[in-house]
Amino acid sequence: MVYVLRASNGTATPLSLTESAAASLLPYSGYRIRVRTPTATSPPPPSSKPARRLLRGLLAAGAANSSTGSTGGLGVNETPLEVDSFDILGPGDGSGGAKDTPMGPTNITSVIFLLSFCGYPRSVDAATFKAMWFNNATSTPTSHNMQNYWATCSNGFAQMPVPNQVVVEVDLPCSGAYLGTKYNSTNNCRTQELYTWFNMADDYARLTLKLNISTIKQRVAVLPTEMDPYCGWAGLASVGCAGTRCYTWIAGSSSKDLSIYFHEMGHNMGLAHANWANTPDDPYSDFTCAMGSGVTCYNAANTWRLGWLDTLPGASLNSSNFDVGRWSTWALPRQSAGTSPQSIIRILPDWAPPAWGRNATLGASAVPAFYVSLRARQTPFENWYGTDLTNPGRVLVHTSNLTQSSNSYQTSTLQAVLAGKGRYTAALPYGITVQVLSINATAGAAISICRASRAAESPDDESCWNGLDDDCNGLADDQDPACQPPSPPPSPPPPSPTPSPRPPSPTPSPRPPSPTPSPPPPSPTPSPRPPSPTPSPRPPSPTPTPRPPSPTPTPPPTPSASPKPSSPPPSSKPPSPTPSPMPSPPPPKKKRASSPPPAPPTPSPPPSPTPSPPPPKKKKRTAAASSSPPPPPPPSPTPSPPPSRRVRKSSPQATGA
Repeated sequence: MVYVLRASNGTATPLSLTESAAASLLPYSGYRIRVRTPTATSPPPPSSKPARRLLRGLLAAGAANSSTGSTGGLGVNETPLEVDSFDILGPGDGSGGAKDTPMGPTNITSVIFLLSFCGYPRSVDAATFKAMWFNNATSTPTSHNMQNYWATCSNGFAQMPVPNQVVVEVDLPCSGAYLGTKYNSTNNCRTQELYTWFNMADDYARLTLKLNISTIKQRVAVLPTEMDPYCGWAGLASVGCAGTRCYTWIAGSSSKDLSIYFHEMGHNMGLAHANWANTPDDPYSDFTCAMGSGVTCYNAANTWRLGWLDTLPGASLNSSNFDVGRWSTWALPRQSAGTSPQSIIRILPDWAPPAWGRNATLGASAVPAFYVSLRARQTPFENWYGTDLTNPGRVLVHTSNLTQSSNSYQTSTLQAVLAGKGRYTAALPYGITVQVLSINATAGAAISICRASRAAESPDDESCWNGLDDDCNGLADDQDPACQPPSPPPSPPPPSPTPSPRPPSPTPSPRPPSPTPSPPPPSPTPSPRPPSPTPSPRPPSPTPTPRPPSPTPTPPPTPSASPKPSSPPPSSKPPSPTPSPMPSPPPPKKKRASSPPPAPPTPSPPPSPTPSPPPPKKKKRTAAASSSPPPPPPPSPTPSPPPSRRVRKSSPQATGA
């Protein structure tokens, strides 16, 4: 963007501005301003002469020329003026607005200069131009001309009467100086050439042809095709039409392309470029708008900005009439059907925090508004070259910080292109969802919209019990899976087989071997101590008594029967028999008879009092104990199962996690 200070005598000077200063000036295009050059660091005292150079004039803005290596712009003076500060003096034409832009019914009035110079012929002559510009006796409302283009895309609000269009063929000198400005049109498309062409053509029409064009603000220059390599653009225009003039330049190769005129003249009306959210770095990427790359009408945001369409009854929505969680259904007619200007939905999310655009202006909205419209292919002005926007059409969602203020110079962004059953959701804090129900070539589109306050409903608060679809997913309260109680954890059986390999891991089972100290039971091998009862030979001493003769036959059987009562010794109580020899021989026999209770129930052998055989029998007991481990040791390893049970218990917990 290049800013130009145009003096009251018609001369213009390009301004060299910082990016922040340029953003501050943009809202005042067309205003009378005063700028200071950086020749002094502070304002002079009132009593002294100004130390700074002051210039007064009208501020104009236009696209920069990137092909010539110059600073480009719309001024006449070659050297840009470096600006230190500026003052806003007031509207340029006393209208009170920064831009003289149309609102509602509009008569488009223009002067079109068809230029030739340096031996370069006009890219289009007057007769050919008028044929593509105006209707004739055989034209229909769908005839491809500029009059119909404006009428169709504005829903009839914009008219271009023939008397309001002045078409002039002009032959200009190739080089020289005009109004003190040197120019050379042979191979230059610099600032001084751009403005000098208009100044010379304007004076020729007024002074030579005696045309009364002084009251017409809009000027259009159509260049020779030979200038294309030097200019490098299809078209160029100033933004807005405040003050005395606004300008449009059309490259020779675009001289018969009505969409280029429609785009550049849109800038004169105060419109900015239209882009697409998918390619934010391309300012022309909105293929559904002539202010982007579309061979089409303007999008809903820009058409609403010009007052050429309106919202459906009740469809201008904000926090006061667009409740959270309540779906509403709407029938959308085509935007350019020509039946009614009421054809869109506009949602201003004033519940969201401010989100100023990158180049916010004074008249811009603090938050972007959402525009929902239906567009369909409608030749010859609604074309969708290279897209799938075929009939019955598509529902489009655009956003922009535009307002209908004359200071509102804001870009627009295409957010979504929706076919039947398509859905678009704007992230929070906007939370706007557009659901397409159907699209019909005759009836239009049926859509539903909803405003969400959260990303998902939750059983932990009222969102699952308030009867609203708080997250706009189409499911309210208990119909929403998010509001259902959590499902029970998976049953452990399935995972149990997987941990089965883990039991080997309880190698800690070696601890059961630690019971190998069960050798202490073998330690009953000290049962040789029972042989110590060999002092029982003392009992033989009683044999001289007459009573013992009966025991003599018993020795042979006793070896076989005695092991059974001897089974108690393997128990941990074997030392107890040692005291038995201490008493007199008869009593020990009774005590031995009493000892069988711990032994198996066959106590009949105990009457054999002859303890002499016991030594060998006890040796057999030791052998029996060594040959077959006592019953206690086998159970001792049984502690090993408990660790395996712990492993099984722990495994379900792992699977549950």
